[in-house]
Amino acid sequence: MRSAGLLVLLVITTGAGGSPALGAASPTAVFKPYRFDDEFKPPPGAAAGAAVRAAFLADPIVWHNFLSEDDITWGLLRGQIGYRKGDLIVKGDGSTPVIVSPAAQPIDWSLYEAVEIRMLAEGGHEIKIKIGDAEFRQPIGSLGEYRDYRFAVNVGGPKGSRPLAIMPTDGLTELVAIRSIALIPRKATLPGTAGKLYVGKNEDYRNVIYARTPSSLAF
Repeated sequence: MRSAGLLVLLVITTGAGGSPALGAASPTAVFKPYRFDDEFKPPPGAAAGAAVRAAFLADPIVWHNFLSEDDITWGLLRGQIGYRKGDLIVKGDGSTPVIVSPAAQPIDWSLYEAVEIRMLAEGGHEIKIKIGDAEFRQPIGSLGEYRDYRFAVNVGGPKGSRPLAIMPTDGLTELVAIRSIALIPRKATLPGTAGKLYVGKNEDYRNVIYARTPSSLAF
């Protein structure tokens, strides 16, 4: 199979006056193939920032700069919550503290591959996150120091159906200072804003042209 799309130009042989001559042989059709993928020209060089954004399915979602009560959009399921010098402060209150992502920002987990949390813990041994029924755990690093915790996730479900819950420490009374919480988008299958690919499905392979929205193609 050679072509993703084929534009056929049909040329009719006619007699004088532009109509078939009386008694002449039937008109003959001349087919000239036009391969869109051969003629495709990549779009002119785009800005580097646009190229980087095009390589991912979505923009990152980042919660940070907790400077006042208005910046605390995360919900509290257990424990105590507050702010200090831009950090989200979470503390147990006789049980492990748990916070949950804002209901006003429903998450489409099909677009994201990881959760990254930068925080300082004053006590405890384990940090845990939960997305629906899926749980992910890591040991807490050196106490009293900011550390980055990355959780690779592969979960689905309708947008907003699976909020993110975080237990930043399994300590019952120790304080945790969260500097930022980020959702890292998945890389896109298509490598640029527009281009050519050779793709297959069910053993049927084709050359294809793709373009991201909003885009236009002209020929």
